[in-house]
Amino acid sequence: MPCSRCKCACKCNPYDESLRKLLWRVKKQGWTKERYEEQEKKQDGMCAICHRKSTNGRRLHADHKHSDPPVPRGFLCGTCNRVLGMFQDRIDLFESALEYLKKY
Repeated sequence: MPCSRCKCACKCNPYDESLRKLLWRVKKQGWTKERYEEQEKKQDGMCAICHRKSTNGRRLHADHKHSDPPVPRGFLCGTCNRVLGMFQDRIDLFESALEYLKKY
């Protein structure tokens, strides 16, 4: 089967192929290949919030600040990424949730 990158019958490294596809997707979020690889090494496969490693073999989510232009922030596990999305990056909601948890 020809690889989708070069259309040849070679056996390209599947990691390189999946990384290329991933970088294409996150480029619109402000990530560059260099920034992505640097952050990947810095976090060592751990979520920037809960500090847990991905246990299902999947990559962490490439998080970005929702601004124009978008600004890359770090890698998050699926749970932490969803929490940020549900709270719409609003610090006041996080503070309110923290106060609620402290109260009970």
